[in-house]
Amino acid sequence: MSLAVHVMESAMEALTTHFDRAFALAFDEAFHERHIKRFDDEFSPIYRPRINEIGQLFFDKTYDEVKANIEGDIRETFMDTIGGEVVRRIPGGLVPRAREWLRRHVRYCIAASGGITHERDLRAVENLIRNYCDENVHRALLFGACDELYGEEFRKVFLEKGDHLFANTFNAAFDTAFTEIFDKNFDDVRAALLG
Repeated sequence: MSLAVHVMESAMEALTTHFDRAFALAFDEAFHERHIKRFDDEFSPIYRPRINEIGQLFFDKTYDEVKANIEGDIRETFMDTIGGEVVRRIPGGLVPRAREWLRRHVRYCIAASGGITHERDLRAVENLIRNYCDENVHRALLFGACDELYGEEFRKVFLEKGDHLFANTFNAAFDTAFTEIFDKNFDDVRAALLG
């Protein structure tokens, strides 16, 4: 078993008890249709080739297949909320589906950012999963990968100010992350991917 698989399997076991209403709410927030559309409109032209390539390794799927799965699972699994309460539940409970979703979400974030290229990236994923199991689990688990892989500024925007500042801070967050992890800035990465 590879180190990456070992880390993910261990993390899933450690987090089992934390998947409940808050996790369902998180996916309702984070993967709202507008986020999918924003990803498609703004980042698909840049990341589609890279996700196609890396997606084969992580999912044995292409970008379009991964996106279709995400959209389908949102409709099937995570329900609308009213006043912060889940108004519908999934037959059989949320935990099994949520565990698989976390596994896929973290891997998807890693794939979109260029894959695990250094052991320290792997440690970052392990640390974020271990450290963020608290009252903020509903947001932290969703954006935790972005926190570690894309920089502290990215997390602050989501946790403190909401996602309306997403477009204005995305480049800055990528500058921080790629400089630290890949020794490249956002423009360099974008140019390389487009090239």
